[in-house]
Amino acid sequence: PYQQVKAGEVIAILQTDYPLISQVEIDKILYSISGNDALLQVMQLKPQNAALLYTHFYNTPEEDNKFTTTVQKLITEVEHLPIEFNAEYNTAHNIKDITDTLGYAVGKNHDIVFIICGQRSGSKIDTIRLALKNFVDDIVCANIPQTGISDFVVSTRRDVKIVCLPYEYDELHSSLIKRLILQVVASDKLLAINFAHLPNANLPQGMELSIREQARLSGNGAESDSNQNNIAAIVLAAGCSRRAGMNKLLADINGTPLFLKAVHAAIRSKAKPVYVITGYQNEKIEKALENLDVNILHNPSFRSGVKTSIMLGLNSLPSNCKAALLIPADMPNVTERFLNKMIKSYNQNAKEQLLVATHKGTKHNPVLWSRELFKQADIVPEDANIRVIFPQHEDYTTKVETSNKNILLDVTYRGDIEKLQSKDNEA
Repeated sequence: PYQQVKAGEVIAILQTDYPLISQVEIDKILYSISGNDALLQVMQLKPQNAALLYTHFYNTPEEDNKFTTTVQKLITEVEHLPIEFNAEYNTAHNIKDITDTLGYAVGKNHDIVFIICGQRSGSKIDTIRLALKNFVDDIVCANIPQTGISDFVVSTRRDVKIVCLPYEYDELHSSLIKRLILQVVASDKLLAINFAHLPNANLPQGMELSIREQARLSGNGAESDSNQNNIAAIVLAAGCSRRAGMNKLLADINGTPLFLKAVHAAIRSKAKPVYVITGYQNEKIEKALENLDVNILHNPSFRSGVKTSIMLGLNSLPSNCKAALLIPADMPNVTERFLNKMIKSYNQNAKEQLLVATHKGTKHNPVLWSRELFKQADIVPEDANIRVIFPQHEDYTTKVETSNKNILLDVTYRGDIEKLQSKDNEA
């Protein structure tokens, strides 16, 4: 449901099996449906003890308020069930602490543990999922594809049910989420098969979806446009800026943090959706992104190199994205016009494609990779002028040339920042 498909694409294979049922069993069925036996059996639900586990990321009053509103909504939605919340646990939002605290909570004989996250999840390599993989016996539900909510996770450890609520649970109005939480609470044993064929999200009679709502339900976060190329933009804003001796991404450029220049260009371009990968000093980066139409993904492994941020972004893209623009956030002069030029240069009829920005033949960022090459995707290193870049991809590389080298400026050292600031003062 709600996924784009191509003409001729196989989306399901239906097989009809004719059951071999004995006459005795057929007689029992006929006896039941004739009104001689009860077709519905009502059972009393067993009382259950539940615990709440908070994973603190920001450690701010705003985060505490979000925890409170999330719990209030959860309690309201399950208040008619025989469930008692009798314990709360707090931990830092990192893999080790979450794993250790889960182990402690499960050892206290709770029937259900609800995880309330201080940070948005959704990637296969995010903190919550890695912590669960380290601890649980089975993940029976990894997401809810109909609504695009990927950070709802249901898992089990021994006989304990562990539910990771979506980060935006307190703001969501989804009957599907509610039904699945009730299913978790009411089930004696959770099996993956129970979540394999989720029901469609139904609209009230007479209601129609807006274009934006349709995009949200499809999980692509972008408005529908038959002319768009389905090319996403990933702004890489997770680095430590070691060579600059300061966080260059937060440097003030004419009243705006440096990294926002690239983000604004991506938003104004035809690329949809736009993702921003955060890492170092992510609280400050994410605060600056408030009220912008972007998807924020935190990379807890940002110190391991830019490749981890690239893979996090690419693995989080919706399936209908054919390609992705990788834009380092230290490119304050890149423009939406040039990004659109790269998008226009993408060949819709070709598969393996790599598009690289160039000036007088020298390769620079940003780069555009087609989905077929996502596993090999990378950005142009800063010493590209002294070595060959991406030689293994030359057969399908397209150079997108600009005569204005200033557009492709990437900020590396403190002196680069000072030059930008002095130019703004002159202006």
